Amino acid sequence: MQKELLDFSKKIISIDSRNASGTLRLAQFVAKKLKEMGFHVEYQKHNFFGVPQANLIAHTGPKKGKVLLLNTHLDTVATQKSSWTKTGGNPFRAVIKKGKLYGLGSADTKLALACQIAALKTLSLKNLKRPLWITGTYGEEVGLVGVQKLVPLLKKKKVATILVVNSEPTGLAPCLGNKGFRVYRLSHSFKELKNKDGYLARVVFSGKSGHSAYPDQGINAIFEALRWVNRLPKKCQVVSISGGLAPNIIPSKCEVTVWSSVAWVPMTKKFGGKTISITKEKNISYAQKLLPMLKFFLKRYKTYLASLSSSETSNIGLIRADLHQCEITCDARLPYHQKRVPFLRNGIFKIEKMKDNPAYAQDPGQLGVKKFRTLLKKVELNHSPMIKAGCTEAGHLSKLGGAVITFGPGTAVGNAHQPNEFVPVKDLFHATQFYQRLIEAWCL
Repeated sequence: MQKELLDFSKKIISIDSRNASGTLRLAQFVAKKLKEMGFHVEYQKHNFFGVPQANLIAHTGPKKGKVLLLNTHLDTVATQKSSWTKTGGNPFRAVIKKGKLYGLGSADTKLALACQIAALKTLSLKNLKRPLWITGTYGEEVGLVGVQKLVPLLKKKKVATILVVNSEPTGLAPCLGNKGFRVYRLSHSFKELKNKDGYLARVVFSGKSGHSAYPDQGINAIFEALRWVNRLPKKCQVVSISGGLAPNIIPSKCEVTVWSSVAWVPMTKKFGGKTISITKEKNISYAQKLLPMLKFFLKRYKTYLASLSSSETSNIGLIRADLHQCEITCDARLPYHQKRVPFLRNGIFKIEKMKDNPAYAQDPGQLGVKKFRTLLKKVELNHSPMIKAGCTEAGHLSKLGGAVITFGPGTAVGNAHQPNEFVPVKDLFHATQFYQRLIEAWCL
């Protein structure tokens, strides 16, 4: 069983399910396995990011009764392939080294589904006393898009849950809550351009990627670039700046192009920057207001960061600025009780709230939670409840009723949303054993 699980896990990793590639192929691959075990399978298909996406919906057992629902998001974050040193530059080639399985989505969170299917293969599903549903969603990493389509469909089908196990990397501990996730885009258009002879310098800043819910685990290359820009002398102007992959990823790269009246740029190493090239050019164009605007933004953003409580975090995930427009995308992660809205209300930037995903808090005294924790204790896993800093689909899934517990193999801190993501192999085996006990306890 263990070899079969690892082979199946490698196959799941090999299927590119980044949002820009789509989740349909992975949904179809998993659906084939579920059909072989007697599940009725359907898809909720959408075109998103310009490619086919799918929510996977599978069920078996009685047609009536409260449902045990196991949910896993199929999509993964965007990534820079060259940074995957553990897999030879290929994030879709799962590699096992020293008890860890490396690959994109290994922890967050495709392999939870592999463990669930491995557990199902050990069970006889012919005489279930309760309906068992398996779902897989698209677009979780870009704003919980798929689950917001899935839940209304399940409610229309009159699916009422007694327990939802929502897959996320929790180190196999029960997670009973998560922060909310808001995304803001700040933008401004430029009209006044200036042209000057001088030198054009390209400077690249390097940081450390990671999950934006844990900003202290990474180094934000955009923030470092802005700190450097803030120190530029009057003889320099910013021509363009570009960095980041997504709002929920700590950016590891940011490139700044500057005009200078002399053939040098100061203090790059101090902020993690490296000058790539300096060339002499004629009639270099730049937006006169870009540099003061970037300095103004940094000042206000630092003030905002200083105002955050210990339970709040924020991340600058994307920046794109050139001759015509500046766009900066930031996230804000707020605890369940926190309602205040940040930030930078200044009349200069146009501010759009791009996402507002709910926080969630599960009552630890709920009967389903107690039973879940008792099962964890029986298989000698950590049964102490935790709260997750990252946002999850739990808030939407709670609309189906019953208890919602976020749970899965692998860890998020210092691991998810960054190159060389991994899951301990032993976590996969323990998770499979637990899912087996869970389905037996609730459905057999």
